[in-house]
Amino acid sequence: MEANNPNPTLVTYCLAIINSTAFLSRVSSGALADRFGVLNTAIPFTACTGILCFAMLGATNTPGAVIWMLLYGFANGAFVTILSPILMSLAKDVSEIGLSLSQALLAPTYADHSPTAERGSGTGSSS
Repeated sequence: MEANNPNPTLVTYCLAIINSTAFLSRVSSGALADRFGVLNTAIPFTACTGILCFAMLGATNTPGAVIWMLLYGFANGAFVTILSPILMSLAKDVSEIGLSLSQALLAPTYADHSPTAERGSGTGSSS
């Protein structure tokens, strides 16, 4: 955004813009999953989220950043919402749902706090 000098007013509203569109997609993605299936709904939203991560590099001005925030909020909100139903649909028995959800949601947390050569102590901080 403007050569690494973003609009200060926009910066304060970034999270609100992303969360407002994420709310809309969280509500609508459940209805889409009921109609088309969980995996058939998750695949396009996951692909859009990944593509938009790279598209963020092209949002170099304020209107581009706002459009990116709206699209990313919508795609990522649906991805986050559909994650748990995907894991539940992969369970063979109802008794496996809790274990599969906890393992899937714990893995990214542990990976962020594991010791690496770059971070050192494994505290999750970047220092």
